[in-house]
Amino acid sequence: MAVIRARPLPSLVAFCAAAWLAPPAGAVDTLRCGRWIVEEDMTMAEVESKCVCGAPDYTEIERVPVRGRSRSGASIELGETTIVRWTYERGRRLGARLTFEEGRVERIELLTKP
Repeated sequence: MAVIRARPLPSLVAFCAAAWLAPPAGAVDTLRCGRWIVEEDMTMAEVESKCVCGAPDYTEIERVPVRGRSRSGASIELGETTIVRWTYERGRRLGARLTFEEGRVERIELLTKP
């Protein structure tokens, strides 16, 4: 009886690794606004002062609980955090959404057209 050993194709392994490491669809590291670059971890004040995109077209503000574990392992509410989302409709270009958590850019997304 012959033993057949299958080895994964190198291209399949590379594809799976790239898919696993890739950011979620629409997520990007930076956003160009005119001559300025908006990056993750910038403060709202930095984005407002440098951003020539102007005021966002839409603003969402959400208060969400911060949860942790007690010594016994029970889930407890430790406080609240504020999440602010600024959405820009940028004409013919893809729209963009900046998500701020505690006043800093946490996520930058490009929005697809419907």
